[in-house]
Formats: sequence, C-alpha cells, structure tokens
Amino acid sequence: MQQQQGLWETEPVATLVASERAWLESRRVQWPQAVELWVHPSALVAERGCVSLSLDAAGRLGGPMVARADCLPFADDSLPRVVLQHALDLRPAPRALLREAVRALAPGGHLVVFGFDALSPTIWRCRISRRGMRRNVGVNLPLRLAQLGTQLGLSDIHRFGFSVGEAPPREGGWPRPAYALVARKNVRNVIALRRAAPAAGAAVGGMVPAANRRAEACR
Repeated sequence: MQQQQGLWETEPVATLVASERAWLESRRVQWPQAVELWVHPSALVAERGCVSLSLDAAGRLGGPMVARADCLPFADDSLPRVVLQHALDLRPAPRALLREAVRALAPGGHLVVFGFDALSPTIWRCRISRRGMRRNVGVNLPLRLAQLGTQLGLSDIHRFGFSVGEAPPREGGWPRPAYALVARKNVRNVIALRRAAPAAGAAVGGMVPAANRRAEACR
C-alpha cells in the first residue's frame, strides 16, 4: 500500500492527476448540475462535492458504502454522471466496473474515464523505473475501451490526451501519457406497439377523449 501511495505522489503521475481534475472541473460548467459518482484508486484523495468511492487492487470499494467493483449498489439507469479516474488501471483490471458503471448510468448521462495510455513512451518509462507501478497499475488502450463502451451502449465517445506541461488537453492525436474518454449513454427509444386510438368526441378542457374499444366490444 505504501508503494501505491508513493506512486500517485511522484511525477509525472501527480501532475497528470491534478490536470485531469482541473480539466473535468471546467467541463462541468457545460453540463447540468447532477449527482456524480466518482471512483478512484484508494491512494488518491477523494473528490469533493460528489459520491466518492475508493477502489483497491482486490476490487473492493470503500467510502460512504462498501461494495465490489463488479456489483455497484445503484439501480439501473439511476446515475446522471459517473467518473472513473484510473480505476480501470488497477490490477487486476476491473473491466466489470465499466460494465457496472454503464448499467447504473442514466440514459443521456455522461461517463468519464481517465487512464494511462499503453502506447505512451512516458508511461512505459515510468513502468520500467518504478517497480510499484508495474505491480499495482496496468495500462489500457483507449481505442479498446471505446469499442467496449460502444458494445455496452455508449455513444458520442471522445478521447482527450494529457501531457505534462501541455494545456489544454487535446482531442485525438498521438498517444499521450494520460487520456480521458467522455461518452454518453444511449437514450432508449420508445417504439409504439399499436396505432393511436382515434378521438371519440370534442375536446373537453383541452383533453380529447379517446375511443374505448374494450367498452364498445362489451356492448
């Protein structure tokens, strides 16, 4: 645990994490105010103003509630916004957490995933020089996560890259040390199973009474 704690406090990891949070704070201005679930490694400081859950390498969640990454204690389609800050980088990689996050995300809600890019030379140098990072932190390909998100029902997926000393983050482009995937959950389409019943009479108080076919059949 001390190795993991020290990892997130060293450079360039600490600067990247701070840049991610500052960037997301600027994005919140563009989104309506909503309850936000924030899941992060247990070694990171909890984010204020949201439901913050810490995740350890064994897949256990701590904080205001105790749960597992593969079984979030939230109903389907109930969370307007979910943020996973390097939660998918922990080993073993909790891919089930991504599925659970999408399940609990409300239709039209936003999902934000922060992670280390597996193709970034900076991250590979960090993994070689820091034994704790090789043991406790994995890396993912943003493209694969985006493909998995699409299969789970996400759309409008955008990738932003974070580099030390580079502001603001850029969308797309070559791999940078850290990335952010921003996506929305698809809104379920309501399909009419039958044609609308014709009006049976004149409007009364702004409402048009519909024909009651069941009542007519009983006459």
